[in-house]
This record gives sequence, C-alpha cells and structure tokens, in this order.
Amino acid sequence: MEANMSSIGTPSYPGTDKSLLTKKITVFTQSNSELPWDMNRAITSDKNNNIWIGTDNGIVQISNGKWIVYNTENEIFDTYPSGVIRPIKNAFVDSDNNVWLTMGGSLYQYENFKWKRFDENNSILKSARFIYEDSNNNIWLTSWDGLYKFDGKKWTVINQENSGIPSNKTFGFHIDKNDKILLGTLSGNVIIENNIVHKIDDQDSPLSSSIIFKAIEDKNGNIWFSLYNEHNYKNKGIYILDKSSNWTKIDFPLDNEILKENGLNDFLLDEENNELWVSLSGVGILLYHLDTKNWEIYTNQNSNFPSIYTEQITKDKFGNIWVSTFAGVAKIENK
Repeated sequence: MEANMSSIGTPSYPGTDKSLLTKKITVFTQSNSELPWDMNRAITSDKNNNIWIGTDNGIVQISNGKWIVYNTENEIFDTYPSGVIRPIKNAFVDSDNNVWLTMGGSLYQYENFKWKRFDENNSILKSARFIYEDSNNNIWLTSWDGLYKFDGKKWTVINQENSGIPSNKTFGFHIDKNDKILLGTLSGNVIIENNIVHKIDDQDSPLSSSIIFKAIEDKNGNIWFSLYNEHNYKNKGIYILDKSSNWTKIDFPLDNEILKENGLNDFLLDEENNELWVSLSGVGILLYHLDTKNWEIYTNQNSNFPSIYTEQITKDKFGNIWVSTFAGVAKIENK
C-alpha cells in the first residue's frame, strides 16, 4: 500500500445527542476501499449516478460499485516533484454530463472517456478555484486571477485590469437568465450587468458586508448564499434572497457562535427532502431541517463521521449525501 495522509481533529463544538441523530454514515478510506488517499476535498455525482472523488493524490470514479482510479500512471495530472498529484480543489458536472475538476492552476475536463487539461500552455488560465455553468453551457471559473469564462472554444477573463472589479481574488458566483452576474471578491461583492461593474453597498443587504462564497438558485427562483465575514461571525452563514428581494437568514446553533472560528466550506440544498447540509470545518457535517428548523450536528465524537475537516458535498440519484473530508469519504443515508 502506498503512503497516505489524513487528518481527524477534535470538534470545537459538541454534536447532537447520539439518540437524536436520524442518519447513518458509511466511511470509505484507503484501508477499507480503493480510495487512493484519505485526504480529499472534492466530490460530485453525474447523471449516470457515478460518484467522482477528488483526493489529494488521485481521482476516483465509483460506477455501479466499481472503483476506477485515475492518477499519474494513466492520466495527465499535475504532480509535485515527489510524484504525488496536486490536491483537487473542486469538482463539477455540467449539463452535458462532463466532469470538470480544478487542480493546481489547471482545469480538467472528462469528456467521452478522455481527460483534457487546460492551463497556461493552451489557454489564458493562470489559476482555478470553483467551477460553475450558465444556462448557455458556458463554464465559469473563480480564481486568484479574476473570473474566467470558457464557451467551449474561447477563453475570456474579467479582472481588475479590464473591468474594475475590486479584487482578482474571486469566490462565489451566480449568473441569472439575463446574464446578470453576482460575484464575490476578497474586497467585496459586485454586480456585473452589460459589462458594467457595480459595487454592492446597499446597507440593507447582507451582501454589502460579507463575501459571497457560494450561491445557488432553487426551483422557485430564490438564491441561497453562503457568506463569509472575517470581522463579524454574526454576519456569516446562509442567507436566502427571494424573488421579491426579501432576505431571510438561517439561524445557526448557539446564535451563530458555531461559525465564530469554523469555516463554512460548502452547502447543499436538498429540495426533495427539505433539508440543508452544511460542511463546517472545525466541527463536521450539519443538517438543517427546513420544515422544523432543527439542526443535527454530526461530529467524529457522536457518530462515525470521520473528520472535523469537511469540504464539498454532493447528492446521488438515490438521495444519499456524500461528503469529502480529510479522513475519507462519508456516505450519509436515512436510518
């Protein structure tokens, strides 16, 4: 067996009483599966119900129970001088069922059983973080060098130099059917409309004080945001903007104090089950029941959830929740 790396940690807050937890968890690690590396940050599921896991040393596709590993031996991935693959930061499946991954400063696309790499050698791409798609099938990337757009043939970038966005360090992104962009940057959030950048400074909006880290639109047209604020944890968390421009804030446990020292890395809205899943590094995985407004906090002390370091979340077609962590992959099901 090759070398491995994992990090478990001690949760900063206690979890829910074990008897009140409603989910069961299965953990996949290098020791009990074909996972090549326990430390992983990226996970997604495609239309064929394949699970794609981006570890810190290789990519895994779980297809009908079969594990397929892509690494330096059979593919073109970025590596450190030691030969270990660079960490995969984000995974995404587009509307055509192509898989996209960000790794180092590169973007990878898996299409028709082949991997394609985009980097400085064949594109204008200098760095890549989070992957998005608009209604016209364009791929968008936030990065440390601006906001990139790829239409399948041509690359463009929106940055400080050509548009006036306040910082090239970009995070969350949302684009509506009218091509209006909401973009979170390290120096504040902006609206980009008709190529004109507007800084969001409406004091009645939480977007004026906290950075957009992620944004998704639900089936009713409401936009859900995870917001980051390094100066005031009370302004961190999940916010909802409805179609009438009214804001709702999700109340986190302990009057938001659970977010004080812990990072909200991802969230997943499960509209089918009326549940919200939150990946909270420093604690574990949190489940919010939207109907009862009750929280369940899963840690490595009240359950077999493997680590306090949690990253991307996805849902498969059977309704199971999958979470990437620094100590394996967790599959979460109803008891």
